[in-house]
Amino acid sequence: MSTSNIQIVVLQPKSQSTEAYEVLSGAGARGQTLKIQAKAMSRYQLKDLSQQDQAAPELVNAKRVGKNLEIKFEDGDGAPDLVLENFYDFDPLEAPALVGEAENGFLYEYVVEAARAETPLSSLIADQGSVYAVLGGSEVVVSSGAALGALAFNPLLAGLGAGG
Repeated sequence: MSTSNIQIVVLQPKSQSTEAYEVLSGAGARGQTLKIQAKAMSRYQLKDLSQQDQAAPELVNAKRVGKNLEIKFEDGDGAPDLVLENFYDFDPLEAPALVGEAENGFLYEYVVEAARAETPLSSLIADQGSVYAVLGGSEVVVSSGAALGALAFNPLLAGLGAGG
């Protein structure tokens, strides 16, 4: 399996600032987990820098452990590649979100793949085990340097992911 270089762009609406981090898929298995402290209402946009269009990874393996969201970018055993610390430590109205750009150029939140209704990762139950997440749900619009959830709901986008 090839290694992907994943960029995490953190959009923070309160300070209207942006930060960027990079991690290689499989980093957790090599003891190089990237840990980022989650902030209220922030959006964590994933970009696959290994792809020409730098779209989001099509599928991620997500797990809630306590208040942390753990992400793996490829299957396998071992530690997560990315940990968003205290991701679940916020009021639902201030919950952060994991988002990515789809093939159509728009941002969407990652949702649980197997759910009947589109369940955002911010709704995972503690220690329920790993789930696969794909881009879906509402389009996310960018305003004033921060990503905000749009009111529109489009179930046809549930499986929409980045092209390979």
